[in-house]
Amino acid sequence: MTGWVKDTDADGQCAQVYAYFPATGSYQYSAKACPKGDVKYFTLNGSGTSANVYLREVG
Repeated sequence: MTGWVKDTDADGQCAQVYAYFPATGSYQYSAKACPKGDVKYFTLNGSGTSANVYLREVG
C-alpha cells in the first residue's frame, strides 16, 4: 500500500501509519511525520491478501 501521513497538531507528538500482515505476523511502519504540518509519504509491502492498517501518535 502507498499513502501519506500528516501531523496536524502542535502537541509534541508525531503521526505514523503502521500495518500488520496476518499471513506472516509481521509489521511495517511509515516514517514519523512531525512537527505540525510535516507530511511523510510511504509504501508498505507484505505477504498475503490482507493487512490491518492503523494511524497512531508517537512521542
